[in-house]
Amino acid sequence: MLIDNLRRQHDDATAMAMRLRELADLYSGDDDAFPIALQLARFHALLRLHLVEEDHHLYPWLMALDDPGASALAKTYQRKMGSLAWDVETFMRHWSSSAMIAVDFASFKRALATILSALGDRIARENAILYPLADAASRSRQSKAA
Repeated sequence: MLIDNLRRQHDDATAMAMRLRELADLYSGDDDAFPIALQLARFHALLRLHLVEEDHHLYPWLMALDDPGASALAKTYQRKMGSLAWDVETFMRHWSSSAMIAVDFASFKRALATILSALGDRIARENAILYPLADAASRSRQSKAA
């Protein structure tokens, strides 16, 4: 099911974010930033897939439900968090190379903390509120079909 896959992606994204923080904390500035750039590329690939699945499948499905509460919540979430995909893309384009990361590491680390915080907030809200709502809607739909 879509929600199970999205939850796994949240778990993977959280683990990747923790690894990025570790790599950034360990970086001395004297060594190559390639391990950070490589982890960032992996993280970006997962986020792209995940955000597309949510924005093009989950949110529209919830908005189309015959449940005004679920629809309104999905619209609110999409509106409040819709710019996050753009923010992630902007961040990733700017910090895509190990050379760029190494040249201005202090700025990279601040930008990384900001984007990881925003992603962490979105993941927490979706896990706590939106995904349980989607689970309930899916169960309700299945029981009506049976």
